[in-house]
Amino acid sequence: MAPGSGAGTPPEKAKDRLIWDTELPGFGIRVSTAGNQAYVIQYRERGHTRRRVIGKVGDMDPRMARRKARALLSRVQIGGRVVDPFAAVAVAQSLSLADYAGQYLATHAHRWAATTLACNRQLVDRYVLPTIGEMQLADITRADMLAWRDATMSKPGVVNRTLPVLSVMMKHAETLGLRPKGSNPCRGLRRREQPGLARYLTRDELVRLGRALDAAQQRWPLECAVIRLLLLTGARKSEITTLEWDWIDGRYIHLPRSKTGPKTLYLGQAARDVLASIARDDRSPLVFPGTGKRPLVIQSKWWAALLAGAGITHCRIHDLRHNYASHAVMLRIGLPTVSKLLGHGLAETTQRYAHLSDEAVASAVRRMSDRLSAATGFGQEAQA
Repeated sequence: MAPGSGAGTPPEKAKDRLIWDTELPGFGIRVSTAGNQAYVIQYRERGHTRRRVIGKVGDMDPRMARRKARALLSRVQIGGRVVDPFAAVAVAQSLSLADYAGQYLATHAHRWAATTLACNRQLVDRYVLPTIGEMQLADITRADMLAWRDATMSKPGVVNRTLPVLSVMMKHAETLGLRPKGSNPCRGLRRREQPGLARYLTRDELVRLGRALDAAQQRWPLECAVIRLLLLTGARKSEITTLEWDWIDGRYIHLPRSKTGPKTLYLGQAARDVLASIARDDRSPLVFPGTGKRPLVIQSKWWAALLAGAGITHCRIHDLRHNYASHAVMLRIGLPTVSKLLGHGLAETTQRYAHLSDEAVASAVRRMSDRLSAATGFGQEAQA
């Protein structure tokens, strides 16, 4: 604890003193004129500063008090700073998934771009709440989530987009004490397979694509630069085509907005070389200016022609993002790091690439087994 004034603090009694915690804003100790000490939390509710006692200093140790304060202040957050956290404790057991979902989406709206928020809200409102929305948040089990997934199996895309949102909602409910720790019913649920999606390029295909880009470079320099940056950064197409020069800072690109909010792209030397090769147009802040003030548009016919020249089929521009993630996982880069590189708003989204790590290990085992058996003669008797 460290002394602090606390902005917006209500007037204290003559000699009452407040000592604010340096680790958890809004949590502190109040020392009365008689020398009594009590743990308190302070928060805003409907434009007013509220302060509540959560226990006497002699009755609980600081770690327990801080844990309780954190849970209470989190409940204030999920209510948009308008819900009394003490009242939330009393009604936690009667909170339905529908009520919780509305509060969660409203409070966490700042984490997503407007289109992403609208999509997540539509998924929850249309495909979740009509079937399990009236269930009590604390009572939802893994069996309930399996039943929901199986009932929605005819729409694999819906299942795959909704599961990560539900999972992070349940995880946050644990943080708030609205569900027991480790009870996330969505944890480990596999997404529905969608053949043909999440395509990535083989090493041979990457070589051929590189040659096709070199051949098209003179006529289509900006388009080729966009594709190269997508390959080298794993960024979304819109993040590169709308890129502005002022957002580039050496080895980083600081995007003020993206699908999941502000985001940093990390640039290797090859990506920096691509940017250095682009002639700057002083008439536009855009790295890739198009017609008028609009950014460059990558025409689908141009992309199709480029792929045809490289002998590559069934590959979307967005698959270059999947390609980046897939090769990162096959290089044994951890999923949390891949998630950070891609700027996933939900860590669960990165889990779709987890199986590639297993495949990379299995492939390595096969190669090692073949080499060692060939050298030692082991297993050749069985083949004979």
